[in-house]
Amino acid sequence: MVARLIEIDEGRFRIEGELNLKSVATLARESSRLFPGQGRRAQFQIKQLQRQHSQRETLELDLSGVTRANSAAVALMLDWTARAQAVGSRLRIRHWPESMLRIARFSNLAELFGLSESTEDARARFRASAPPADVRPLVENDG
Repeated sequence: MVARLIEIDEGRFRIEGELNLKSVATLARESSRLFPGQGRRAQFQIKQLQRQHSQRETLELDLSGVTRANSAAVALMLDWTARAQAVGSRLRIRHWPESMLRIARFSNLAELFGLSESTEDARARFRASAPPADVRPLVENDG
């Protein structure tokens, strides 16, 4: 399935489909819909963009329609977050797929994206990854 960037309302977008290297490249070319004017002449238009985006300080991107995603998708979110900051705006990304959450956390990008995890969630994740209590180490260290 081809990924599509759908404008829901002014400043609100949704991505649907699979985010892989090929589809992310296509979406990256469509980023002018999120950040109009950025490109070769962006240096000359930065003040105009800042005025344009000051009226909508936050852009919203809904990922609930993403069916599959890999690290290229996280890289795209990183690029779009930086672009939003460059024009004095903020990109709020909602409904992250679990695969993208894992990649963002593993890459130490969770805080940058505002993906804080509650202590209870972190403990549950740790318990799920820990070996069962009845498993003993092959070598015991007494001291």
